Amino acid sequence: MTAAHVTDLADIDFVADPFIVKDGDTYYIFYEVANGGTTTICYSFSSDGLAWTYGGQVLTSAETGSSTLSYPCVIRVDGEWYMMPDCGGQTVRLFKATTFPTVWIDYETLIFTAHNMRDATPFQYNGTWYVLVFDKSLATARLFYAENCIYGAQWHEHPSSPILTGMDNSRPGGRPIVRENSVDMYIQDDAPTYGNLLRAYRLTNLSLTTCTAAELETSPILNASGSGWNADGMHHLDRVDSGLSIVDGVSSGGFSIGIYRDVP
Repeated sequence: MTAAHVTDLADIDFVADPFIVKDGDTYYIFYEVANGGTTTICYSFSSDGLAWTYGGQVLTSAETGSSTLSYPCVIRVDGEWYMMPDCGGQTVRLFKATTFPTVWIDYETLIFTAHNMRDATPFQYNGTWYVLVFDKSLATARLFYAENCIYGAQWHEHPSSPILTGMDNSRPGGRPIVRENSVDMYIQDDAPTYGNLLRAYRLTNLSLTTCTAAELETSPILNASGSGWNADGMHHLDRVDSGLSIVDGVSSGGFSIGIYRDVP
């Protein structure tokens, strides 16, 4: 999927940061569209997860009041759809779909900080909600938690935060995989250039007081191919239960979206 897939915006530079979900028999992807110096969140839909139809715009920088808009992490909680997009600035914000997948409202600001917070990534583990977020000001991965619910709750920074440091292993790059005794995280390696490759880390001993982060032996899991749409790097991956993975890659400064299927 390239910039040409988007038909209702002009001066499109690239598409990136895709997240995939399934509602009933339909797959949806939400992604960043860079167009003429601004950014927009758009969506596409599919019956099989392979052939996609463009759906339209769902959030704009003007609607969110932010200079940047990307990383539209979409999750379902108690039957409702929520999105935690990267709006830049010093907050982590939660949006809610009033009409899925097209209409979203600014539902709640979860976290306030004094630093530039990017690519917030939520997950639930053992009944507790966590958010891993890249602190761009300090080049660290900070971990926050709320004991009861993702919204309407008091968020705290975890005692083990920051759990990762450095531009090569601190910025989230997709939805985590929550396992019985651990959580696997995708982390961008942005050194020496942004979007260089994608690492995999496993969080173990995760509780309200402890957290251990270690890179997996199979890491990095995505990197530059040397040719084509992902010649220069890859920095994002999201999965859906049907065995589909949606990724992005960069070539000559422009990002595109690709789809992988698990090998039987």
